[in-house]
Amino acid sequence: MKKIVLSFSFLFLVSCGGTGQSEANPAEKTSQQESASVAESPQVSSVLAKNQPPAIPDVPTQEADLSKMIEIPGGEFTFGMEEDHLRHWVSSGNIYFQGIEEQYRKELIIPERQVTVETFYMDRFETTNKEYKEFLDATGYKPANTDNYLKEWTENGSYPDWTENFPVVWVSKDDAMAYSRWRGKRLPTEQEWEKAARGTEGLYYPWGNLHPKRETTNISSKKLELVGNRPLDISPYGVYDLGGNVSELTSSVTEAGRVITKGGSITSISRNCRTYGRSMVRDSSFRSESLGFRCVADPR
Repeated sequence: MKKIVLSFSFLFLVSCGGTGQSEANPAEKTSQQESASVAESPQVSSVLAKNQPPAIPDVPTQEADLSKMIEIPGGEFTFGMEEDHLRHWVSSGNIYFQGIEEQYRKELIIPERQVTVETFYMDRFETTNKEYKEFLDATGYKPANTDNYLKEWTENGSYPDWTENFPVVWVSKDDAMAYSRWRGKRLPTEQEWEKAARGTEGLYYPWGNLHPKRETTNISSKKLELVGNRPLDISPYGVYDLGGNVSELTSSVTEAGRVITKGGSITSISRNCRTYGRSMVRDSSFRSESLGFRCVADPR
């Protein structure tokens, strides 16, 4: 694919990943209600959401079954991108314009730093159509904004049988938070997601430091797959599909309210598999064909 060269520096905002729009010159804040901590930096956008989901009908919520989740031990880990990797990040994209390197410097976490998170548990796989349908059947949840909601489900409010274990897509952060609350869980912060993906050795990809091959992870394919279908796409802790299939929503937002997403997807290029990559979507109602989620839970 040819690289598009633009002679002007601000035709549009360039996303750091494959699902959304990026935020220029954000500032960093950290919610006291979240356990992850982030070093102060004027370049970093990582305002952590208060994680208050939209209301769901008054039905009993579940208690998260931690035995079916992966424990991610607390402690320090390397968060963000090395300064030396920025030029490669820029050159590996499909668009170039004067000033793009500085634009990315504002959008990515540069330089890398040591961040501490508390112990948490993460779902081994992305949330599936089957699991999301269980939530709808139990709660009768209906989002206030229905634009593109479950766009590829059938008219009777279900999914094709053969996709029951595919990741649910065309759901927003609001939808994901309502689901996670019902499950007795929550969405991960950006920092928690990255810790689960790269471990304590600062891995470039969930599976290590080797560039992905076609069989490693599901990216740029335009077709979703069963969760866990790529056994090589596994993190040091045993979490699957953090490199591809769908990009994943987090509870973290920029100061302007853009939602931070992590991971590669069926519509992204290979650099978005990198553990330090990040994308942003415009708000908590945004939905797309390549955006899904998984949940985390706190120890009891």
